[in-house]
Amino acid sequence: MVAKEGRGSGTMQEVSSRSDLAIFAEKYRLDETGRARERMKLVKVEKGEFLCLPGRTLHNLTLLVSGKLKISKTLSNKKSLLLRFNQPLSVIGDVELVTGRPVTTYVEAMTESFVVTVDFSVLREECMEDIFVLNIPNFRRKAASCGAIGRGCILSGPEGDEA
Repeated sequence: MVAKEGRGSGTMQEVSSRSDLAIFAEKYRLDETGRARERMKLVKVEKGEFLCLPGRTLHNLTLLVSGKLKISKTLSNKKSLLLRFNQPLSVIGDVELVTGRPVTTYVEAMTESFVVTVDFSVLREECMEDIFVLNIPNFRRKAASCGAIGRGCILSGPEGDEA
């Protein structure tokens, strides 16, 4: 599932109600993902919890359907680089799905959030040619931002002090 790391008070919990998942599936047209729709899970993420940590291996594609996520990375000088904030419908794990590489960024919930997850193996078996799942324009934008330091990003020290 999603990395169960976090600073928040709770832990990420799978939402067992299929009707809640159906609401988000209809809103974001996730029902168009074919058989993968049957294997999707809705997960509640508390504020301050991490969905991804650098060096970890992801096993799920994650779609933010409610809330706000912060994407950042730590530079060699121990400063934190804010890459972006994600709003619904953002995709987490598409780079890792395509490249097979470990995570390079921190993904932290800035608010209570809900995400839909689907296992990479399901996507590889059933959906790899589906442009909706691969979300190529989003992948290209994220790949470019991961490879270069953008202008106007916020730098801060490990304790959150501004640089």
